[in-house]
Amino acid sequence: MVVVSSVAIEEKDWNENKKREDVFVVVEPTDEGALDRQKCLTKIMTEFQEHLTERASHLLGFPVNMNCNYMVDLSPFLCFYINNVGDPYKESNFSLHSKKFEVGVLDWFARLWEIDMDEYWGYVTNGGTESNLHALMMGSVAL
Repeated sequence: MVVVSSVAIEEKDWNENKKREDVFVVVEPTDEGALDRQKCLTKIMTEFQEHLTERASHLLGFPVNMNCNYMVDLSPFLCFYINNVGDPYKESNFSLHSKKFEVGVLDWFARLWEIDMDEYWGYVTNGGTESNLHALMMGSVAL
């Protein structure tokens, strides 16, 4: 499958004469179009980046903060499939993980709040929703 930008498919009318504005449509590639595939994909990614850049300029910061300059420094880690499944204090069967950093973050908060090492446990979540769900689960178990 190849994604084709809306500009490239203006002539396509696939939904009972109804056309969608500002969409990307997925179509099957043709052998004769294979040479232009990279050019097409580059164009699509550029259009999408321009769209996101324009929309980000109108974002107030909720639920995320768009001040993400740190991402350039962290981008080399996108080449790895990191899996932190399980207890951060136990070794994993999956060797690509960041549990040492995860435990380091937990230790930092423990020092900040003056908690002894044998008095806490935790893990670093991917975001607020997972944190809230885990807190609800822990609360329901405690009650």
